[in-house]
Parts: sequence; structure tokens; C-alpha cells
Amino acid sequence: PTTSSFEYTENESVYPGSEVAFVSRLIEDSIREPQKCLWFTSLIGIKSSLKSLEKKLSASQVRRVKTLTSTVGKTTRWILAWSFQD
Repeated sequence: PTTSSFEYTENESVYPGSEVAFVSRLIEDSIREPQKCLWFTSLIGIKSSLKSLEKKLSASQVRRVKTLTSTVGKTTRWILAWSFQD
């Protein structure tokens, strides 16, 4: 079983609405300017955040969504990537 290990300062960890709100804002920004990047990415620390973020992406004009898992020691993180290109 993997566990989460958080090491950060208070300023790095505070965003109104948590991880989902922060990444949702990134998704909204990418929708406004899809030509800025081929792939947009975000590192996700809480697995339960993925479901709502993937739902938000599928409801938009995003064409490709990939989720990668990275485990180092006992810590697992997920990389959420999305693109407006085929």
C-alpha cells in the first residue's frame, strides 16, 4: 500500500477550494488559450481528485487526456495531461 507524504510550507499548500479548484483553474485557463501548449499537465497528489478533473476535461473541447502514475518509495502521484490537438 502506498501513502502520501506532504512536505511543503503553508504558502505552498493553500489554495481556496483545494487541489481540484487549483487544477480546475488551470484547465479553464488552457481552454481559453489552447494554442499555448501542445500538452498541458498537472501533478496530482490526491487520487480522488482525478475523477472530477477528468470529468471536467471530458466536458470540454479537450481531445486527448492521459493519466500517468508515478510511485517513488511509498509515495504515489498522478500526472494528468490534456491536449487540444489530435
